[in-house]
Amino acid sequence: MHLWRSKPWIPLLLILALLAGYVFSEIRFGGATLGETGQLILEFFFLILLVGAMYWFWWQQSLQLQDERKNLELARQEIQDIRRRLDAVFRLNRISVEAADEREMVNQALQMFMELTGARGATFVPLDDRGQPEAAMSLGEAPVETISPLVEYLASPEVHGRCRACKRLGAVGECPLLEQFSGENLRVYCFPLTRGEFRYGMLNLYLPLEAEWLPDVRYFMQAMVDEFALALEGVRLRQRELMALRQLQRVRARSGLEAQLNQMLEDVRVALDADFATLMLKNTDREKTVQRLVVGRLPAKATPLVLDCLERTVNSMETVFEQRCSLRGGIYSLIALPLTTQENEPLGGILVANRRSQEFQPRQLTLLQTMAGQISLVLHNGRLMEQLEYQAVMAERSRLAHEIHDGLAQTLAFLKLQIAQLRQALEAQDTDRLLRGIHLSYETVSGAYEDVREAIDDLFSVPGGHSFGEWLQAVVQEFSEQTGIAAEIRSLEKEISLPPTVQIQLIRIVQEALSNVRKHAQASRVSLLCERRGKQLTLEISDDGRGFLPEQVDDFSRHGLRGMRERADSIQADFQVISRAGEGTTIRLQLLLNSSPVEL
Repeated sequence: MHLWRSKPWIPLLLILALLAGYVFSEIRFGGATLGETGQLILEFFFLILLVGAMYWFWWQQSLQLQDERKNLELARQEIQDIRRRLDAVFRLNRISVEAADEREMVNQALQMFMELTGARGATFVPLDDRGQPEAAMSLGEAPVETISPLVEYLASPEVHGRCRACKRLGAVGECPLLEQFSGENLRVYCFPLTRGEFRYGMLNLYLPLEAEWLPDVRYFMQAMVDEFALALEGVRLRQRELMALRQLQRVRARSGLEAQLNQMLEDVRVALDADFATLMLKNTDREKTVQRLVVGRLPAKATPLVLDCLERTVNSMETVFEQRCSLRGGIYSLIALPLTTQENEPLGGILVANRRSQEFQPRQLTLLQTMAGQISLVLHNGRLMEQLEYQAVMAERSRLAHEIHDGLAQTLAFLKLQIAQLRQALEAQDTDRLLRGIHLSYETVSGAYEDVREAIDDLFSVPGGHSFGEWLQAVVQEFSEQTGIAAEIRSLEKEISLPPTVQIQLIRIVQEALSNVRKHAQASRVSLLCERRGKQLTLEISDDGRGFLPEQVDDFSRHGLRGMRERADSIQADFQVISRAGEGTTIRLQLLLNSSPVEL
């Protein structure tokens, strides 16, 4: 039967042969030798044969239709799996971005993994810097009465050694995670979360005993776990950065601007031989005061007088010089001066006072005016620095927003349109179009994945502890290893030292140029040049790719070129793009060393 399905022409030839024999017998003998009964039997036999052949052909068509329906159903399931996995990838990325802290991200990720795999429960055991388990998190019907015993159990030397030596993805009864829960018919899948040599924890998924993953599911789950590890690394890095920023803010508050103002205020008090000195700082909205600094002993009953004098000074921008005011709050004499910028914008006020019967002299007023000018300068510079930091943060946020809009957002929009077309192809039962669409979607997602990973790695790569020349050598070698494109350094100024702001911008330009080579150039070789010619630093990235004409540049490439040009403009460097169709592309950057704070 299988032979007939694979070779349907065999029964057809048999039928034709029998029909030919029948026609031959009719022509040769005219039916005389067979007789009437024989003739009827022969005709009946061939009638049955023809009906059977018709039935056989109909049956073959039915089998073929069933096969097509089965293939269509498999294609539909494959599309559903692809959509479900794409949704999982996007959901994990959204979780990593929106989660407030590590615990929230892990809880949402565990819920997503349970929904994705149909697991009955999930646990995550984070590891500290020494590889020891910390407080675990559990979700669903994981066979854990309490989390603390699980952590203590996993931290025991015997179990810890067995888990480190285990190389299996899924286990049944011999796994340490299931040995103490013999009453449960479960299978556990273990995924270590690692990035390089650092281990972040262990993800455990508990599934029914009969659930066993196919190889493609295991491969996809491993890829998702790798993304989870990357997201977890990002969250921990953000937490460390926030902690470091808070510490820096506390240090700055103690030993930065506030410490300088406190020290200067103490210097004023000592120089004027005053009993106390106070400083009132005006908020940037110019509506209310937000901070007061006091050195010396300010009597409580004198506080209303001091505040009134400072407010009058700040509002009127005039000096208050009062002597022999002993009946007012126990103060004998005081001087209050406004603090202003060079443009005469109010910053606050300073006041010094004596409780003793000692008057301030005119020369002391002159000295206070001089020191008030210095305090105003320090305060104004501190606020300008805060504004510059804020503008730098907002500029970087704007740049990232543009990159996401012109990169990832466009890719997601294309995928949305592509999925709609796949749905139409599925409804039309156009299998060829369906498979082409699936392949195109896969290629698009793969490219977006590479772009996102490259962007994350670029953000993490900072030139701390290395010279610019050393960094260029490292980035060229890494590019060649990751892409397989031959890369060389034609000339390198190794002993070059650049300010951090300039070096960071040059690093981002080189990264964007190499990224364009990977995505668009179709090149087989890349060369990099970095050399000093007199007072000019020249940086070139060249490839032997297909090149382009200005009108041939797509939106993605145009955005990358615009970003590189904006970065070059920010450090006052000349930016050039030299390219011809079929002759490769050269990105050239020329920086005058005397136009930027560059040291060699």
